[in-house]
Amino acid sequence: MHPDRIVVLDSALSSARKSRGFKYTEKLGELLKRLATGYIDALAAGKGDAFAAAVLGDSFAAKESTSTMASQRAREERTFHHDGRAIVMWPHLKIGVKESTAETIRVHFEWLAADKKIVVGWCGEHRFRVG
Repeated sequence: MHPDRIVVLDSALSSARKSRGFKYTEKLGELLKRLATGYIDALAAGKGDAFAAAVLGDSFAAKESTSTMASQRAREERTFHHDGRAIVMWPHLKIGVKESTAETIRVHFEWLAADKKIVVGWCGEHRFRVG
């Protein structure tokens, strides 16, 4: 979907395979569509992340809690490699809060402004968090 706008890393594909039993695929598909269209369009037009986030609603988080972002383990679990560089992906889409891959999924990504693309590093279970 939208390969000119979205780069999906092998880590995202691998994590998605482990979440094959996820129940809310239609909602996830709609969020990914909005990510690839309205969200990218807003950022590419120079609008701020807060404006762009309105496209995704409550299913979007620009970052993690302060304590989670201070955790080395959390940082490592959200660091993905693309084009020879390490990218920490705090922004994410979120559906569900249960410790179940059938009911909860996280999609970690980063906007690469120079490329006008989103890189998706993770699409699976909830990553490590503090608290």
